[in-house]
Amino acid sequence: MTAAVHIAVGAVVGLWGSRLAGGLVNSESKLVRLAVQGGTAFFVATASHLVLDAVPHSEVMYGSVLGKWSVLATELVIIFNAIFWICCVRNLNFLIVFSGMAGGAWLDCASLLLDSGFPQNFLLNAVIDFHNYFHSQYVLELSLSLPMQIVIVVFALVFLF
Repeated sequence: MTAAVHIAVGAVVGLWGSRLAGGLVNSESKLVRLAVQGGTAFFVATASHLVLDAVPHSEVMYGSVLGKWSVLATELVIIFNAIFWICCVRNLNFLIVFSGMAGGAWLDCASLLLDSGFPQNFLLNAVIDFHNYFHSQYVLELSLSLPMQIVIVVFALVFLF
């Protein structure tokens, strides 16, 4: 899946999970509540990343003539602006939404670090192997995969709004 899908869905499910966790936390401290909600948002968004990767999809666009980094940078600017605008309009807690976004994206960020020559270690390799285990063995054509991913992002942003 593209980064926009993981970030948008991570923001939505992270916000939902954090609201559930916030209702379960019986603490007077706002910091404790924020820590529990942020941690829950991160965890739930990471789980959503693994579920989304199990869906057959194509990531061919990152191998285009423009290159991986230019496509990724453009995509990130667009999705971050859309989500942050929604946070401002709906007065959502930015830290919790960002925790969900980070949870939705960190597995692919770790993969990019290793691909870029970051020193390998046992823990990071184990996490990436676990992540790769969830990737679908089936690959859709880009003509089917890209519209499906765009629809997922639009639905996620509508639910966030």
